[in-house]
Amino acid sequence: MRKQINIILLLLFSFNLFAGYDLGNVYCIETQFRPLSNSADATVFAVETGTNGVEKIKITVEDASGNPVITINDIQTTITTTNLYDGSWHAVSINSDGASLSVYIDGEFEFSQVVIPNLIDADLHTLGADYESGILANFYLNDIAEHRIFEDSRTALEISTNIWTPIPDTEQGLIGLWNFSEGNPGMDNTSLCPVDHSPTASMGALFCGFDLVGTVSNY
Repeated sequence: MRKQINIILLLLFSFNLFAGYDLGNVYCIETQFRPLSNSADATVFAVETGTNGVEKIKITVEDASGNPVITINDIQTTITTTNLYDGSWHAVSINSDGASLSVYIDGEFEFSQVVIPNLIDADLHTLGADYESGILANFYLNDIAEHRIFEDSRTALEISTNIWTPIPDTEQGLIGLWNFSEGNPGMDNTSLCPVDHSPTASMGALFCGFDLVGTVSNY
């Protein structure tokens, strides 16, 4: 059974994603999510220079069309051939090979560009929202199942083969992995912090409170 967080019940968090890592080796971010409906454009995840800064990487679902919108260094690309509001689980992969940045939806290549955002220690990473005019906005009101961060580039075959396969905690290059599986159904788990299941677990419990809020289960 797929376990997920239901963002509509949650307080959104931003955090210093890359502190303590060789920033030149952060190459791939992946998220599994299921957008069912939304009243406004919804951000699945974002990496920004600050609360009023450049949107280095942002994944948004358009409210009317369900199309994914990929923002790289404030430049938006809308993938009009995909409607994410079909009730199915979807996945997005943002991958750099050092020469170009490629975007995959559900393991399928969508587009690439030569502009690669320069991620630094001070960048803010938000899950389920992004910053506008200094405050969190564009809340994602649906489900997220897994969030992965790699310090090496993934091949197209690795992305297409593994995007729906649980990643082992020994996976080479994996530096952040949250599957939000902590907690008990129907219980109040607000004090729990999802575990970073990557080999070093050095990113720790960055998403405290994400598994469950109140007594409503996300399972």
